[in-house]
Amino acid sequence: GLGLPDCVQRLGAVSVLLNDTFSLPELLRACQEADVEYLCAGNQIDVSAAINAPAEQNDSAEQNDLHCTCIKCTYNIDEQNDFCLRRNEYALLKNNSAFPETALNADEKSMIIFTSGTTGKEKAIMLSLSNLSIPSEQERTFFENQNFICVLPLFHILGFMNILLALYTENTTVVLSPTLIPDDIVLLIQKHKCNALFSVPTMLLGIAESPKLTQEGALLLTKCILGGSSILAEQAKFIHKKLINCKLTGGYGMSETAVVSMTSPDDSDEIICSSIGKPFKNITLKIIDVETKKECAPGVTGELLIKGENLKAQYYRNTECQMLYDNDGFIHSGDLAYVSKDGYYFITGRIKNLIIRGGENIIPSELAQAVSKYPGVSQVEIVSLPDRFYGEVAGAAVVMQNGCTLDKEALIQFLHTMLTVNKIPAYFVQYERFPLLANGKTDLRSLRNDMLVKTKAH
Repeated sequence: GLGLPDCVQRLGAVSVLLNDTFSLPELLRACQEADVEYLCAGNQIDVSAAINAPAEQNDSAEQNDLHCTCIKCTYNIDEQNDFCLRRNEYALLKNNSAFPETALNADEKSMIIFTSGTTGKEKAIMLSLSNLSIPSEQERTFFENQNFICVLPLFHILGFMNILLALYTENTTVVLSPTLIPDDIVLLIQKHKCNALFSVPTMLLGIAESPKLTQEGALLLTKCILGGSSILAEQAKFIHKKLINCKLTGGYGMSETAVVSMTSPDDSDEIICSSIGKPFKNITLKIIDVETKKECAPGVTGELLIKGENLKAQYYRNTECQMLYDNDGFIHSGDLAYVSKDGYYFITGRIKNLIIRGGENIIPSELAQAVSKYPGVSQVEIVSLPDRFYGEVAGAAVVMQNGCTLDKEALIQFLHTMLTVNKIPAYFVQYERFPLLANGKTDLRSLRNDMLVKTKAH
């Protein structure tokens, strides 16, 4: 079986995976949006006062966030319960005609998961068992005979797939990390001798930079699938220098699709850093022109579309984005990409993140690659900032390696050798670290808002 979704679906119910870092208002909004009736949660948040509390029409929006009318019952998972004492209840139910065992339909909704909200509001997505099972078959070989550490949260599609993939494979051990702090993850890797990891680039960089990493620990990791965002070439060089046995593999997917493509560990470093690989055998990818909607030739950038026999996802109660599929059955990813003549796909950015400076399109990833080549740069994010004359311009947020300070004038001179003048960011802001979402990806909304304040861009 597939674990949680499988078991819950047999009861005629749907699993809803919720972010365990939600504040109380965020948790209640998510429960209301997903029509949660039975809530399993720990002691960190007390929801009892808010359940079924009527909202007053004159209350502020903030006060109205503190009520939820759909939850019927709560269960405290922090309480100690010995379920072995209740095995006889299962036997009684199994033979009770009032509780017939439900036959599973792989295409019916089984689980609701929320998107990470990197660039916008989180959306609730209904997934079927077929969404979850077929991609797992494709990635099985990566997981076999591995001592795996799962650092991504289980409410995120990649974290959840970590566990499912382990269930599919033989001789696989999974160590669950209770934290996203790189130093603590390093200690877990070294304690449990973990050799495989599924991560986002920012997390792997944090592991490679950690002062807790010993010489022996640096040799442990041999495999890492990176997803969520691309890794810059300079970052990959740094990781290879610190984690010399670690072979990187790039993967691509969405909450709506799970993983749909991967590079191979045998691919060149250039391909692994820049490409999302080739689609799985049950997946079709194509690139269309953003305006004409006609299919693009190899090497031409357009929107990435995804189609597959296992893609049965739907948005739940979100009228603004009900049209998940087009008339040909393709999902529009919102990502800008191109395909090479030999069939490798390359993500260049998000349509939403495309910067239009005075009518010229600027792709943030091109700028990030250039900035990352400047000596001492550890991480880069490029965001759009308002400008009275050009409409919008690029702003670069930069994290420097330990002991390095950003020299903005020297960096600008460096970029003049790599970029045309119109592409050079108008603003540079140095950060000690970037704000992160619960899945370890950079929180671009918060970062952009902070840059608006720091740069006073208008």
